[in-house]
Amino acid sequence: MNKTVLIADDSRLMRMVLAKVLQDAGFSVISASNGQQALSTLRQHQVDAVILDAVMPELDGLEACRQIRADTSLAGLPVFIFTGSISVVVGDCGADQVLYKKPDFTELIGALNQRLAR
Repeated sequence: MNKTVLIADDSRLMRMVLAKVLQDAGFSVISASNGQQALSTLRQHQVDAVILDAVMPELDGLEACRQIRADTSLAGLPVFIFTGSISVVVGDCGADQVLYKKPDFTELIGALNQRLAR
C-alpha cells in the first residue's frame, strides 16, 4: 500500500512538481495551499507524512508544524519543513527535518523513505 504524503505550499507550481516527484517515487499525494488548509486536511484524511512550506499565507508552515506537534492524535507524524530560503529561521517548531527547495529532489525522497521505513 502506498504511503500518503500531504504537501502544503502556497505555490501551485511547487505543489504540482512535488506531487509528480513523489508520485513517481511511489507515494500518494494530497495537497493544501496554506497551513490552515493543511491542518483541516489532516483532520479529514489519514496521511503518513507532511511536507510544509515554511512561508505561506494564513498560517505559515512553522506554526502549522507547532500545531501538529501539539495535537496528540498526530503524535509521531513525520513533518518536513520545505523552504526556498536559508534566511527562514525554523527554530524549534518540532519538524523532523528541514529541507531546502532545489531542483534535485533526491534528498527529499531519501528523507521520506528513511523516516517512513521506521
